[in-house]
Parts: sequence; C-alpha cells; structure tokens
Amino acid sequence: LNASAKDLATERETGMTIARASGLPDKAVERAKAEAEQFAKADAERKARAEALNEAESKVYQAEKLIRNYANKLSPETVRQTRLKVDAARQIQANGDIDEIKAATEALTQQLQVLGTQMYKDAGR
Repeated sequence: LNASAKDLATERETGMTIARASGLPDKAVERAKAEAEQFAKADAERKARAEALNEAESKVYQAEKLIRNYANKLSPETVRQTRLKVDAARQIQANGDIDEIKAATEALTQQLQVLGTQMYKDAGR
C-alpha cells in the first residue's frame, strides 16, 4: 500500500509504503484463529468466574465496613447474621463454582439491604 501527503503551506510532499510486517505464513494465522476459537469457551468461563468473584469480594467489603462503622446502630442478631453470610461468601469464594458464588453474593446483597433498612429505620427514632 502506498500513501502520500502534501503540506499545503510548504508544498512539500512525503510518501510511504506500508508492507506486510509480520511475515507469518497463512497457515500459522489460521492455526492461531483456530486456537482462539477452541479456547473461547474456557476464556468466557474464566471471565465470568472472575467477575462473580469480584462482585462477591465487593459485597464482603461493604458488609464488613458497615459492621465496623455502624455496629452500634444495628441489632446484635443482624450483625451475627451478616457475619455468617460474609463467612459463607468467603468460604465459597475459595472453592465454589460460579453458581454457588452468585448465590452467596445474592444472599449477602439481601443482608446488606436489611442492614441499610435497619440503620435508616432506627435513625428516625
């Protein structure tokens, strides 16, 4: 591919040729494409697991922060239930499959909503 450009102010013209850089044979390119397709499912599963783990860790952090900062505004039973759900989420993060991780994260998310509701309900008193 040839390309050229002319500077209108100086009327100077510059050109360049773009050539195939990699030099990979077509067979190698096709093999790389086939390998990418072959591992696409495993890559997608790893990505989904990583995203689920990140979400779970975020919820664990939120729950621990709320307990640390507002335990005095929460009932002891609510704090105990939250800690149980945090521990369950941590345990599942270590060796659970993606569905277990998502279920534990959802349970913890619901418990976080209970915490928030209790904090704001008691704030009006």
